[in-house]
Amino acid sequence: MTDLRLAARQMSRNPGLSAIVILTLALGMGATTAILSIANATLFRQPAYTDPGRLLWVMEHELQGGWHRIPVAPSRYAAWVRESHSFEGLAAARQQDFGVLLPNRSGSLPQQVHGGRISANLCTVLGIPPALGRSFREDETTGDGDAVALISDELWTNLFARDPGILGQSLLLNGRSHTVVGVMPAGFEFPPGAFRGHVWTPLMLKGDAGADPRVRSLGVLARLKPGVTRTEATAELNHLTDLQAQADGLKPGSLGVSTGPLNTWYGGSFRRQSVFLLIAAGVLLVLVAANVAGLLLTKFLAQSRELAVRSALGASRFHMARQCLVEGALMTLVGGIAGLLLAPSCVRVLVALLPEGTHHIGAFEPDLSTWILGFGLTALAAILVGLLPAIPASRPDLAAAFRDTASLAGTPSQAGMRSALVVGQVALTVVLVSAAVVLLQSLADWRTTPWGFRPEGLLTAELNPDPRRHPDAASMDSLHAGLLERLRAIPGVQDAALATAMPLVSGDVGRPFEIEGTTSGPQDRTDFIEAEWVSPDYLRTLGIPVRKGRGLLASDFGGSPRVAVVNEEFVRKHLHHRDPLGARIHLLPPKYLTAEGDEARVEIVGVIADQKRLHPGEPPWPAITLPLTGQRARPLCLAVHSGTGPLPSARALAEAVAQADPQLAVDTVRSMPQRLVASVSEDRLMAFLFQCFAGLALVLSSPGLYGVLALQVQRRTRELGIRMALGAARRNVLWLVLRSGLKLFLLGILAGGLCAALLGKGLAGWTSDLRAPDVWTIAWIGIALMVPGIAACWIPARRVLSLDPMAALRAP
Repeated sequence: MTDLRLAARQMSRNPGLSAIVILTLALGMGATTAILSIANATLFRQPAYTDPGRLLWVMEHELQGGWHRIPVAPSRYAAWVRESHSFEGLAAARQQDFGVLLPNRSGSLPQQVHGGRISANLCTVLGIPPALGRSFREDETTGDGDAVALISDELWTNLFARDPGILGQSLLLNGRSHTVVGVMPAGFEFPPGAFRGHVWTPLMLKGDAGADPRVRSLGVLARLKPGVTRTEATAELNHLTDLQAQADGLKPGSLGVSTGPLNTWYGGSFRRQSVFLLIAAGVLLVLVAANVAGLLLTKFLAQSRELAVRSALGASRFHMARQCLVEGALMTLVGGIAGLLLAPSCVRVLVALLPEGTHHIGAFEPDLSTWILGFGLTALAAILVGLLPAIPASRPDLAAAFRDTASLAGTPSQAGMRSALVVGQVALTVVLVSAAVVLLQSLADWRTTPWGFRPEGLLTAELNPDPRRHPDAASMDSLHAGLLERLRAIPGVQDAALATAMPLVSGDVGRPFEIEGTTSGPQDRTDFIEAEWVSPDYLRTLGIPVRKGRGLLASDFGGSPRVAVVNEEFVRKHLHHRDPLGARIHLLPPKYLTAEGDEARVEIVGVIADQKRLHPGEPPWPAITLPLTGQRARPLCLAVHSGTGPLPSARALAEAVAQADPQLAVDTVRSMPQRLVASVSEDRLMAFLFQCFAGLALVLSSPGLYGVLALQVQRRTRELGIRMALGAARRNVLWLVLRSGLKLFLLGILAGGLCAALLGKGLAGWTSDLRAPDVWTIAWIGIALMVPGIAACWIPARRVLSLDPMAALRAP
């Protein structure tokens, strides 16, 4: 307690220094804890289910390359349920969107909500019963009973105003009446982190589990039995899969089973960014600790005479080291606790900047584990920050301290420690600033990236036709024609188009294929081609240029022979120097995903420009575009082009779609420029956060750098006085001082540039979205950092040079 009281007294004697140290640590710890909260939610936090550590997602993958995380066939799932012994339960789910409409509410349009079809035992496997009502019964998954549904707490609030009599009421889902049998607890989401589901209906496996093993649509969830490891369960499923493959007539060993913790089922793209943020937060925390250590070291060396007196009076080295350690730890703990209290506000600021739909704010609130980790980091920083200056401060030079000519330089090791702190802080700052500049450069690239289509004047949306209302290809062709007619009738619309996939809206599955006239068969290929089926005028509506040949004509829809256009990447990768026009492609049905019907042979009649599908930094994929005719019910994208006029409203779009199908809901109505901005929203967020880190690093490191460099100049006051007394010009003395400080800055810039280049190469190898900083980037960053370096050396040097030489000679 005596050391603690003395430390508090020392802090009160130096309020300015104490305030700078506490504020530095508060900002650093607050930012670090906020990043830890986001990383915990995206990387480590388990879903809010009962005993989530025993929950696994189960999918399949091709052992010879190709597809990963292949959905499971209903027949395969049924075999696992019958024959596996490693699980307490296996449940299945299929994502599906619903057009929701309340009965007896005239004039309303269907509202599309996310949801899914789930097996009757899903709530049991998750260990989360409904908050109201019940879950599904087994007989409700056969299709023989009444249609029932579970709804989310949010949907109960928005549509039914939390009516306590909700159970037994009806909802129209995709035009079919469903009875509400239960309400899930508030905050429930399934799958975790993928989307906010609001409606769930029973998964009907009776009609889905046919003999065709190619029909794959299920995500499987499993709960391990106590004592069973994930490795053992995966090995059992692989064995059962091989046996089932032989029974299905498939090649043994072609498929394997993939499993993983449930919280990684749909982790989202922000999981990768969270890793980058953790690295940046770690660098910032080290920088903060080095800055505070430099400030405290400067303070203790300035008190060298006091420490020498205490040592001469009998104070042991351990006692003085302990006193310095307690004083540094006290300031660090105060700053760290202030940072922890500041963390929730930092989290809310960060969440407000997150891309739409990434997560909801509740998921990022610091939980107990985050607080414990943040406090542990604070305690560790307190020990390290207090220990670093305490070691040299506990060994004062008694003879030098009591001489009138005593210097503030300290021992050579202490001077080396101060120089190392300066170099280290500059290097870490260069790393953070380089990361921010690289992210800004990659973000600026998308503005000049050729997208392969014209985004101006395009309004887009997504549709999900119900297979029950449109059971065959003729019904879907009729729906497509009706939709296009009504979309073109919207005032101001010049063109309209439908497609199964559209840039920045939705992607389609790949298809295995072979090119007629080549020697390699499809069984030898691991390449896939992106296949999209489009309506007439699709290329004109999106402004996609035709590079060679022609586009799709109205006569190509429903006619023979079947034709298609391919993109430039397909020609480069697969046709090489062959003339693409007239080449024939054999499109095979997906081997493992979904049976699409008969195989298709098409003739290439044109080559179109490559389009960016999801992100400006992605490389183009080989793609083929075919006429949208004779297709089954499947999710659709729509686009309308208004030229230079105003875009139609979302209401007008929904009304036009409702005229073609009153039960068809419109989802995610956005202009194409909005989708362009959204495609780089995470990059913009990362660039902004790294700019904040870089700016914070500059602000937080400035006091420490200035304090250490000022001490470097102050300790040379007597030397500088001698030089001026002997006739040295002031500009030469000033250059001498600047050179010694700038040398440390230059070493820090070189070390930081090397670390930034190595780190950038490592990250560029992990993701193609980033690139390593080049020499010119690091050079400009170094030049920019030399400006505060010159100021940090100039200000104390000018103060010393303004002294009278005789006064400088009398300086200690």
